[in-house]
Amino acid sequence: MADIESLTGLGGKSQTRRVRAIPRLLLVGLLATGGPAGCKSSAPEAADTPAATTASQFGGTDLAWIEINIAMDEQLLPLLELVPQHSGSPDLQALALQVQAFTTAELSGLRALHDQARLPAVNPHTGMRMPGMVTPQQVTDAQALTGKHFDADVAARGRHQRRTEHDPPEHRSAD
Repeated sequence: MADIESLTGLGGKSQTRRVRAIPRLLLVGLLATGGPAGCKSSAPEAADTPAATTASQFGGTDLAWIEINIAMDEQLLPLLELVPQHSGSPDLQALALQVQAFTTAELSGLRALHDQARLPAVNPHTGMRMPGMVTPQQVTDAQALTGKHFDADVAARGRHQRRTEHDPPEHRSAD
């Protein structure tokens, strides 16, 4: 079975990129298990309103991070759902199942954080065109492909996503 490095062309630098992904995973785990709420002092709070609770647990960056990751995961899943019927590669199919399982689990945790943070139902990041995010047009284009053409398209999107997530800004494409 092929691994992510061979399918996305990340051999050699993959260890560094995996290490860079660790803080994100740790943050998800920290926030999913109660996050900064467990670090509060024992002093009583001035107000115990929903707004005060949200403000004490989540900063603006936290809130944006939750929303954008929900949008990225929700926009990636439709592409992954095409793989079993369109791919000619058992290795890509196996990898897509792993990524789909991880993404679905991550999305569940992110939605719980979304609710805990009392974010609005409408996500301002949904549908945004940003480097690395799968667009509805890309999913539509991929639906028309099968076999090696589909596999190449999905692998290219994986390489692009990994570059935009983990490379310094000077190495990112201007997509």
